[in-house]
Amino acid sequence: MIRVSAHAIERYIERVAAVTYEEARAALSSPVIERGAEFGAHYVRLSGGQRVVIADGVVVSVLPASHYRRQVRRLGLSRYGCAKRPHIHDEGGMTMRSINPRTGTEMTPSETIVYDELCRAAEAGEPCPLNLDLEMMIGCSSSSGAPKVVKRLEQRGLIVVVRYQRFRQVKICATGQWTMKAPNQQTTSTHVPRGCGAGSRAGGRVSVRRGAL
Repeated sequence: MIRVSAHAIERYIERVAAVTYEEARAALSSPVIERGAEFGAHYVRLSGGQRVVIADGVVVSVLPASHYRRQVRRLGLSRYGCAKRPHIHDEGGMTMRSINPRTGTEMTPSETIVYDELCRAAEAGEPCPLNLDLEMMIGCSSSSGAPKVVKRLEQRGLIVVVRYQRFRQVKICATGQWTMKAPNQQTTSTHVPRGCGAGSRAGGRVSVRRGAL
């Protein structure tokens, strides 16, 4: 039987049907999805339009039905072919910056996609997209890709991020709108950087050497 991650089960309950964990696990390990994994498929589309994400033989997430339609509109894709991505200009193998129409500032293609998705989630009153969802949108294979893009947007003053242990909320500075609290968020404990927790060698304290600041 194909393996199903806890993240995929939570996304199924959130985006497909409010069922129990066992029912969600059974739906995500159906014969159709198993056969898709055997053929090496990265996505299996459900009847409601949602897409099951498969990576290395493991069901890792469930994308909402609106994700594919937004991607088609954003990238100019169609069932008969694809156009070049907007805001992306390649010259000599280098990806060039372009003007984001929302902010009027220069952004890389990844920054544009992530910023537009954060704005959409805030306008729709949805929780902040997870890193895995953002990585799928920008075509990033590294787990650190999406957090780095979000951090760059934060450093440029375009967004404000409040981080919790497993979730985050984002404020769009241009509109003042916030993404909603995640429905399965049970704690408001702020994020503790790695190496600074009570169980770390630092004992919850961070030592700064003289001259480091």
